[in-house]
Amino acid sequence: MAKQIRSWLHEVTDEVTDVFGRELNIDSTGISARNVEGWQPRAASWTAIVAVFVIGWAQGTCIALRIALGYEQAPAIRTTSSISDLVLSILQDGAIAAVAAVLIWAFRQYSGARPVRASSRANLKTFFLAIDAMALGWLAQGIVAQALTGMFGIPSYKPGPEQTTDLLTHILTIAEAAMAGPSEELALMALVVVALHATGYNRWVIVVVAILVRIPFHLYYGWSAIALFVWVVLTILLYWRTGAIVGIVLAHTVWDVLFYLPYFISFVIKVVLVGIGFVVVCHRTGQPESKYKVRQCQRRDGNH
Repeated sequence: MAKQIRSWLHEVTDEVTDVFGRELNIDSTGISARNVEGWQPRAASWTAIVAVFVIGWAQGTCIALRIALGYEQAPAIRTTSSISDLVLSILQDGAIAAVAAVLIWAFRQYSGARPVRASSRANLKTFFLAIDAMALGWLAQGIVAQALTGMFGIPSYKPGPEQTTDLLTHILTIAEAAMAGPSEELALMALVVVALHATGYNRWVIVVVAILVRIPFHLYYGWSAIALFVWVVLTILLYWRTGAIVGIVLAHTVWDVLFYLPYFISFVIKVVLVGIGFVVVCHRTGQPESKYKVRQCQRRDGNH
């Protein structure tokens, strides 16, 4: 019996490894590998990434690092902002997302990338898979938080939602949270992927840079936030594989907005969304290789 179980597990592992290996070989960014001449293109890519990060997240990163290092106390609840501050934050996030979109377009033009337009179906599937990526990332963070606290006494933090007193402030607070989707996914994920890929860097460099710009400002959760690299890596692979940025942005937005619903309702919705994503994965891994090859050829021809 034990031998049969081991044999079955080996078969399942080989199948999953084979499927994901094939999937990750698909590049749906539309950017082809090329030799980059001169230092200027690469300098431009680094300047764009660093400038957008500094404008949008440098201050938050400094605060998060101070909390992680113990120089500043983590708040029990998120700080409630004034209406003017909330409006300014929403406008700033919108501006950052717009600038990132323009930079993505510019680097794609520079690289001669072929047009990529993910279908509605591809974006819908990617939405559920991106939800799964976020769930796995936060699950990893929770596990690491328990381990750090239990084994080494290193604390982790989980600030509660802002305590708003009026409807307008509450609406603007949720709107501000929703803007994390377009601002972070465009500026800290898609821009990193496109700018570095367009200027000749490989996937390893892209993944490391994305982790370096994405994780530090989450350190107000404590050092356990480093485990969120799981989410970062899976999201990059999803974007690379599908090109469905709309699905990824919407997933991040929905995940953050659910934080402001009552806990039980939020939990149930997340479980349902994660379950649908799991079904999508199972359906994909169950597809025969012949269908995979047909779809791969269609994507190379620009048909999604």
